[in-house]
Amino acid sequence: MTRTLDASIATAITNNAAGTEILNWLSLLKLELDSGTVFINSGTQDFSFDGETWIGVGGMGSLSGVPENTSLGTGQITATLSHIPLASLPDFVDEFTTNDPIGRAWTTYVAFLNADFTTKAVLTMDSGFIGAPEMAESAEAGSIALTLLNETTRLALATFYRMTSQGQQSIWPSDVGFEFVTDTNLAEISWGKTTTVVPPSGGGGFGGSRTSGGDIFGNFRRQ
Repeated sequence: MTRTLDASIATAITNNAAGTEILNWLSLLKLELDSGTVFINSGTQDFSFDGETWIGVGGMGSLSGVPENTSLGTGQITATLSHIPLASLPDFVDEFTTNDPIGRAWTTYVAFLNADFTTKAVLTMDSGFIGAPEMAESAEAGSIALTLLNETTRLALATFYRMTSQGQQSIWPSDVGFEFVTDTNLAEISWGKTTTVVPPSGGGGFGGSRTSGGDIFGNFRRQ
């Protein structure tokens, strides 16, 4: 997806590359888990944004690059989280073992900071739902890699919705449009059946007469 970049940020990025302005930045990640929403940032200090405190995880967490293109395509990000509990964050091993994170919402931002670390602007990068987590263990450390899928990915996924009266009424209780779907499913329906046309039997044939046992002139019967 494409994003609109504020002109002041675009200028600051250009100046930062030229060495004429200092522009710092942080990655922000919001995970809406069953046990509660988690707010983390890539720095080492807490960060305030949108009325929430975003916990700085530093080297205990990482976020892969956010894909950027001009088409309506699917994309995915990988968020890697340490097993070690930090501050008010949950124990992710316990969280993901107890509660299934698949399908839960996420949003990622980039916070641009001035030289004195005051907030210059915050840009929403992407949002979507969590894919399958992958846990890795070693003698020194452990981590969890979360696949973050964007919303356009849903267009390529099955919704697991069944076209039954029960399924329809679970969404629209007063709708009885699918009331007889079950009866239709049990009925024998000839799909694509053709009628075979054969010449008349019993003599006569083309131009045959009734007295000779054939059908009338030019008439064929169907079976």
